[in-house]
Amino acid sequence: MSFSARHLRMPLCFLLTALGGCALLPAPWFAEEQRHSGLLLVAEGLSTLEPCDGSELRVLEQTDRLEALFNQVAQPGQTAIFVDLLGVEGTDQRLRVGDVIRMQSSGRGCADSAYVTQRWIAQGDSPDWRAELGSAGLQRVDQSVATATPLPVISEELPDVALSYRSLRGMALELLIYPQPCFSASSGDYFHRTAVLMQEGTRLAGCAYRGLQP
Repeated sequence: MSFSARHLRMPLCFLLTALGGCALLPAPWFAEEQRHSGLLLVAEGLSTLEPCDGSELRVLEQTDRLEALFNQVAQPGQTAIFVDLLGVEGTDQRLRVGDVIRMQSSGRGCADSAYVTQRWIAQGDSPDWRAELGSAGLQRVDQSVATATPLPVISEELPDVALSYRSLRGMALELLIYPQPCFSASSGDYFHRTAVLMQEGTRLAGCAYRGLQP
């Protein structure tokens, strides 16, 4: 005997009705979070996102956390700032903000497309450094010390501590990604992860954010 999708939905709907009605769980609740980046505009208590891809403005659901981050990162008098976040569109067409991946008043903003091809991007200052981890491996890409090609890595997850990516050959590099959020010491920009780059015994501290590669 075969059952249609309608038969499978009936017990669920009956259970939800007993709890207060099927309307308690509208379709958007089941939507996956999507990556959104662009210019965050804040004016008169309304937050909107002007996407990097040139699509229409999105109204953001205002949250205390989003407002607090903006007030901390934005310069005095600044009303627009680059933001990269996860969100789900609600039934009211507003974008419900999940994790704020980065918020920057400095940097290249929408012109920085490295995150599209990378798994992690990490950077720091004093001294300035930048490292990228992609499908080909780990590479330091700043001007002071740069690896010619990405180095193959071995990865390790340290429970509740960090993710470790260590080079297998060539220059001794290890990138550690910690779950704590991070603010750049020089610019005050926000990133959702803290990073440490170990290079042949030298420890460089900084921030990191996740790219689009799995």
